[in-house]
Amino acid sequence: MKNWKWPRQINLDHLEVRAASAEWLRSLKAFTPRAQDAFDHGDFSKSQDDPFLTSLWAQLLPDLLACMTYPFHDKARLRTCCDL
Repeated sequence: MKNWKWPRQINLDHLEVRAASAEWLRSLKAFTPRAQDAFDHGDFSKSQDDPFLTSLWAQLLPDLLACMTYPFHDKARLRTCCDL
């Protein structure tokens, strides 16, 4: 996202919504502890044992992308986008 060529706007509720979405994802226990740590810190090089985390789209940090794509959504709609 370093080379994002459009004006950047981020949803004002992004910190709260991203945190809630991340907590929900952790509660699913979908990843190994090592992969979850890598996901939480955005370091996908630690997660070679988890194909989901090494996929190209995961490297975009989907919740941040959602917060930038929908800067004017309310919290509930933004949360849905972050959870995807």
